[in-house]
Amino acid sequence: CIHFASLIISKLSNAETAFDLILINSLPTVADSETSLICIASRWSSLDSVKIGRDYDALMSQNRNPLAVAEDETRGIAKKVIWQREKSGESIGAYFCEGKFKDNTKIIYTMKMQRTASFLPVALTITANKGEVVNISFIRKVFNEEDAVIYKNGTFIYSVLKQVPELLTIPLPSVHLDNAGVYSARYIGGSHFTSAYTRLIVRRCEAQKWGPECSFPCPDCKNNGICHEDTGECICPPGFMGKTCEKACEENTFGKACQEKCKEKSGCKSLVFCLPDPYGCSCASGWKGLLCDQGCEPDFYGPDCKLKCNHCSNRGSCDSIKGCVCQFGWHGLQCEKEGKAKNGYRNWAWLV
Repeated sequence: CIHFASLIISKLSNAETAFDLILINSLPTVADSETSLICIASRWSSLDSVKIGRDYDALMSQNRNPLAVAEDETRGIAKKVIWQREKSGESIGAYFCEGKFKDNTKIIYTMKMQRTASFLPVALTITANKGEVVNISFIRKVFNEEDAVIYKNGTFIYSVLKQVPELLTIPLPSVHLDNAGVYSARYIGGSHFTSAYTRLIVRRCEAQKWGPECSFPCPDCKNNGICHEDTGECICPPGFMGKTCEKACEENTFGKACQEKCKEKSGCKSLVFCLPDPYGCSCASGWKGLLCDQGCEPDFYGPDCKLKCNHCSNRGSCDSIKGCVCQFGWHGLQCEKEGKAKNGYRNWAWLV
């Protein structure tokens, strides 16, 4: 069974994993400043195969003016939408980035909301496995003497009477595919302009399983990589690459081969990276927060700073982007293995 699964992964990987698609959401919470979306595809794709649009399935009541989509000439194959400071409010809503190559189509979803909204989500996206317990949470930023209302894909599902808690939570005890979608929170007297949004992604399979009947074991995806339930591949977070996401990229680089660069003066700071489901959105390695503008605390690293170095051995040091950086002659997750890493890279935080 494992050998058969490996053959399927190898076959699918050639068609699926070679095609790269990334959506960069600059400032998902919008204030009085410029904001943008950039959809980047593999360099051997055609520009006509890349598309940015509004996701009306997730949010019907958003702006319906045509998007000013243009080529991003600073990158190989990419399109962008930029809202200037005076029109940043028009960006509020849900969006998708689509890329096509031959018979393969990938779609990425994201949202933008007002930074001054009454609530803000704890995370822009949540990824869960079938059957897991999920808490969809919003932080109350403004206190009003009103009921709070929760919507899913624009349909009312839940209300909280006055005295709304500082952390508004919707518990889902055992998630399934029907629970997936965009959830929003606002006061009853508000609108989508004052709403907070978060997207729940539910893998079709239970944890560590993939395949048509979810019968194949997933590979051991490192560094918070996520196993795709249809292909069995590891979807690597921004800043990591390899079949199991075991290799760290250089600072301010991303993509399946670490081939793309953050071109802003501040590097990857304040950029949210969204990948095809079931990954969702996260900060680049070394950053955390809804705006991805907070650096990692000591001994933490990776996208959203969710990974921990756990005290690097043999005089290794914890790097907020790569993890444990080992002294010459040592390698491994905590620099605990003596000798040169098998993959031939320098003694950085490769997981082997």
